Amino acid sequence: MKHIKNTPVMVLKSMNDPLIGDNGIDEEILLANPNIMIAKTKYGGHLGYYEAFMDTKQFSNKVIVAFLNSFLVK
Repeated sequence: MKHIKNTPVMVLKSMNDPLIGDNGIDEEILLANPNIMIAKTKYGGHLGYYEAFMDTKQFSNKVIVAFLNSFLVK
């Protein structure tokens, strides 16, 4: 992660991700880099960030767009 310089990166992860799990990413290494932000949720994971149970809308899209929009020059 030390190679990420001058580029903001958001890591969206879930504590119950069935493939990566809560300990699959070393958060200390990520947080040591000022260009990396962690967005951590209790539920969701691996492309399953739905707004509600049995819903087809995913809230991850809103989070990603908000992150990217924060870099627009106003």
